[in-house]
This record gives sequence, C-alpha cells and structure tokens, in this order.
Amino acid sequence: MKITRDINGYFLNLNVYETKHKRLGLFDQ
Repeated sequence: MKITRDINGYFLNLNVYETKHKRLGLFDQ
C-alpha cells in the first residue's frame, strides 16, 4: 500500500507541476 501511495503521490505532484507549467506558459504569451 505504501508503494502505491508513493506512486500516486508522484503522479499527483507531476500533474500539479504540469498545471503550473502550463499556467506559466499562458503568462509568457
């Protein structure tokens, strides 16, 4: 269960990072 939770946390962080990156991209335009 801990491994699954860590993987889910990793993907969640990756998703947050992508969202922030896209948001920054919009600001750059």
